[in-house]
Amino acid sequence: MTVIKTESKIHSTPYEKVPQWGRIPLFIFFTLLIFFSLKYTFYAYVGLLDPRGDYSLPFLEKFSLIQGILYLLVYPAGYLLSLLGFDTILTYNSVKVVGSGAVRIAFPCMGIEIMFSFIALILAYPGRNKIKYLIAGVIGIHIINILRITGLALLRHLNPNMQLPGHDVFNFICYTFIIVLFYWWVKNYSSDLLHSFKKS
Repeated sequence: MTVIKTESKIHSTPYEKVPQWGRIPLFIFFTLLIFFSLKYTFYAYVGLLDPRGDYSLPFLEKFSLIQGILYLLVYPAGYLLSLLGFDTILTYNSVKVVGSGAVRIAFPCMGIEIMFSFIALILAYPGRNKIKYLIAGVIGIHIINILRITGLALLRHLNPNMQLPGHDVFNFICYTFIIVLFYWWVKNYSSDLLHSFKKS
């Protein structure tokens, strides 16, 4: 009995149709295309939620993705603070330890563009198991954001006059997380764009 050994194959992609020197520029192009498509589609959705806008769709407010994300940031952060023994006051977009100033979560603080960056990287690069890593990346970024908000509320309580370094630290940690997860995914489930694709 003859055993035929086959190698796993990366599904056919546009990268196979271009020379090796053109694959990295093509990957960058696809990444940017996906990122800005996601970004401006989401901005259009936000515009439809604005009751003052010319194209407002009021029924969308009942299914507001933004409010859902805020809820999933505010209440887990409040729960963590309560576990640490602090009394909190929560609103739809802020977390406050009783006796100190509130940490307000503005639109840029929700981590959406960082999630879009990760999604664009994974979708643009050829490989397998994308859905699992997309879910892991988005959830990971969201958890990091919850911890950031919790930490900022604690810092504001301990030292109200402290200049909070929230955005820079958050961005650094998130992009480090993205790079590590993306590298792990490429190493285990994808092909090197600079080398020939494996064929079965």
